[in-house]
Amino acid sequence: MNDRWEYKVLAPRNRWGMGETKPDRLAELLNREGAQGWELVSSVWMGAALKFFLKRRR
Repeated sequence: MNDRWEYKVLAPRNRWGMGETKPDRLAELLNREGAQGWELVSSVWMGAALKFFLKRRR
């Protein structure tokens, strides 16, 4: 099987431009992306910014 993937990186922000860390807001964001076929692969803190790495089949 020769799967092809596309990737997306999200850096959630709140209204002040800082990293968003409220669990309900993060779940809402990930559920919205999941409804479009995106799967969370990893999450990483880079300095003060939280990054989500997602993938889906093309």
